[in-house]
Amino acid sequence: SLIFGVVHMTFGVMLSLWNKLSRKQYHQVLLEFIPQIVFLLGIFGYLVIMIFIKWIMYGANVADPFSEHCAPNLLITFINMMLMKEADVDIKMDKCHGAINYEIYMYPGQGGLQKL
Repeated sequence: SLIFGVVHMTFGVMLSLWNKLSRKQYHQVLLEFIPQIVFLLGIFGYLVIMIFIKWIMYGANVADPFSEHCAPNLLITFINMMLMKEADVDIKMDKCHGAINYEIYMYPGQGGLQKL
């Protein structure tokens, strides 16, 4: 539902661009449309990408480091990103990674990208 919501909101913002251009309100494109689309796709577009990464990397029939009970919580990840807070190590997921160096992010560079 989140993916459909972001697609729907993006479509609405694109329709507003069409209205602004047809009415020759170019200043509103610069001052209204561009900040809206940057915020929408920068925040919620990133969340949709994270959902797809989680769907691809973690699954029910995958070995333990990438099984469904070892997948990170996207809600907590999103909240930590908004608060610019470092992600905490979840002690319950300690058994998921065993001898592997425990990484709290889904991909390398995620922590730095989320601080932008």
